[in-house]
Amino acid sequence: MEVGLEHPKFYDSFTTAIKNNNNIVSCYYLTGDFDFMLKIFWRSSDHLEKIHREIKSLEGVSVTKTHLLLKSVKNIFSVIPDMDE
Repeated sequence: MEVGLEHPKFYDSFTTAIKNNNNIVSCYYLTGDFDFMLKIFWRSSDHLEKIHREIKSLEGVSVTKTHLLLKSVKNIFSVIPDMDE
């Protein structure tokens, strides 16, 4: 899920709420159209809807965009390749 904040003054309260939400396993601060990218584990579409409502109701959240991962085509985070090769 991508998340945009109304103003940078909401950064601290938003990141604290995200750190305290056990359904969110990763949170990245970004440049570009959105401020954050969240990786969320959910059990059902109803559960995702609940999490989405919780995030949207956080003070300062102005916009979200949700993406559903169908499959991982490549994931190199467990082994970093030698970039000279």
